Amino acid sequence: RASAFCQSYSSPDVICSAVFSAAVFGFVLLVFSALVPKNPDARYYDEFERLFMNSGDDSLFSDFSVLSEFSGGPDSFRNFSNRYLYMLYGDNVPYFKRQTFDLYDFDELHWYSDEYYSDPYYLNDEWAEKMGKLSLEKLREGIVSADKYSAGFAEKYGLTTLVNYTDYKENIKIVSVVPENFGAVYYITPTRAISIIPSDNSNIIYVTRGGVFRNKVQPHDPKLTYQVVYYDEFAPRYLWLDRGGANFSDDECKDMLTELCTVLSENNDPLYDNAEAFLETHNEAMDYRTSAYEENCEKISPEIKALAEQITSGLEYDWQKAEALQSYFMDNNYIYDLDYIPPDPSVEYFLFESKRGSCTHYATAFVLMARSVGLTARYAEGFAPDITGRSNVFSVKDSCSHAYPRSEERRVGKECRSRW
Repeated sequence: RASAFCQSYSSPDVICSAVFSAAVFGFVLLVFSALVPKNPDARYYDEFERLFMNSGDDSLFSDFSVLSEFSGGPDSFRNFSNRYLYMLYGDNVPYFKRQTFDLYDFDELHWYSDEYYSDPYYLNDEWAEKMGKLSLEKLREGIVSADKYSAGFAEKYGLTTLVNYTDYKENIKIVSVVPENFGAVYYITPTRAISIIPSDNSNIIYVTRGGVFRNKVQPHDPKLTYQVVYYDEFAPRYLWLDRGGANFSDDECKDMLTELCTVLSENNDPLYDNAEAFLETHNEAMDYRTSAYEENCEKISPEIKALAEQITSGLEYDWQKAEALQSYFMDNNYIYDLDYIPPDPSVEYFLFESKRGSCTHYATAFVLMARSVGLTARYAEGFAPDITGRSNVFSVKDSCSHAYPRSEERRVGKECRSRW
C-alpha cells in the first residue's frame, strides 16, 4: 500500500538549510517512505522495545503506553494482537509520531534518546507560541516585505520565483484522536504539531525539545480524547521546494535569515517575529547536529559513508542529496519484507547483502547515510494509520507501528511518512 505524500525531510528528526531542512528534507523523506510498497494486509514487524517504566498494573503499562528507553528492533515483537489503540477523525491524516531517537548504538543495533532532547521541557502553550510563528506562508510574506524595503533582497538569495508566487498558502489542520481505552504517557501527533487541545485539562502536557508531546510520568486517562492542531504537511512544502525556497547551504540560509531579520526589524515590520523564529530554529538545528550526534556519526562505517558520498556526489543542496538517497533504495531492487529475519542484523548487511528488510532497516540506513553526508536527520517511531470504510476516519492498531526517518523537527521540519 504505497502512499505518495510529501512533507519536509524528511524533520526529518535536512535541508538545504537547517530551517528548510525540515521543510525540505522531511519533504523528501516523506516521499521516500511513501514509495516503498507495503502489502495492505501485512502486519508491521515493529512493536517497540519493552517499556522501561514499571507499574504494578501490567494491563495499563503494557505495549506502547509509556515512553520506551530504546527503539524497537526488527527481530523482535512480530506477533501483534491487532488491538485498536486509537480512532482518528480528520482529513488525509499523516503519519503520527510517538517518540524520537537521536543516537545509534552500533553494538546493540538500536536507537536511544539523548536526554536533553527527550526530557519534558516546554509546556503545551509555550510550544504552541513557538510553533505558531513557524509558518512558511508568513516567512514568504516576510521575504516579500524585505524585498520591498531593500530592493534586490529576493534576487540576492534566489527567492524571486517564490516571492512572485502570490497564491502560496499554508493551511492549519485539526485531527481528533480518540483512544480506544488506551492510556499513554505520550500523545501521538504529526510532526508539525502546533498544540494539543485535550477534552480534560487535568493533565499538564509537556513537549520535549525533540517535539514529542507527553505527560511527565503518568499516562493520561485511557478514554481521554484530544485534538491536534498542526500545519498542513504536504502541498506547502512541495511548493516551497519547487519555487527555490530551499536552494541554500546551511551558512547561506543563516545569512539570509539574519539579513531578513535585520531588514524587518529596521522597518518595524511585525513579520520580524516569524523571521526570528525561523532563524532560532535554524540555529537550534545546527546545534542539534553538532552537539547531539556529531560524535556518534564517527562510528558510521567507512562502507556506509562511501556509499552515501557516492550517491550524493556532485549535488549542491541538501534536498537534492536526500532525494538521491531516496531514489537509491527505489532504483536498486530493495525489498520491503516484514517476515524476513536476516542472519546478520547490521545496517551493512541490509545495504550490501540482503537488500531486504522492514521499516527499521530502511529508516536506520537512511538516517545514517543522511548524517554521513551532512544532512540533519533523526529516527522516529510512531504509527501509520489504517483507512476505514468511513470518510475521514482512520484507525490505529498496534500493528500500525512504524519507523521512519525525519528531519530535526524544530526547524519547521516534517516527518517522512508513508507506508513502508
